Amino acid sequence: MQAENNMRIREIINKKTGEKIISFGGEDFENVIPDQHYYDACFVQRMMLQVPEEAKGKKKPTEKGKRILFATAKDCREFINDFRKIEIPQQLLDLLKA
Repeated sequence: MQAENNMRIREIINKKTGEKIISFGGEDFENVIPDQHYYDACFVQRMMLQVPEEAKGKKKPTEKGKRILFATAKDCREFINDFRKIEIPQQLLDLLKA
């Protein structure tokens, strides 16, 4: 299985109000390493929501952005560690292999 990050990020702007909506999606779930996929999704989503201009490279990284980056990486690692603890019943694994 090869790890790939195919996440698409779209900004949708309401022409009347100027309000921005950020959409995350487009991932290919068939050919991914699940824990890496969810870590990447967690990380990208949080960075885009907290420091979008820095995450896109439109603004130089700030000390605040650096703190957010490290905190986000830690939180996403904890999320994945919890994800890895989920026990999948053998019957389900057998069904998925069929």
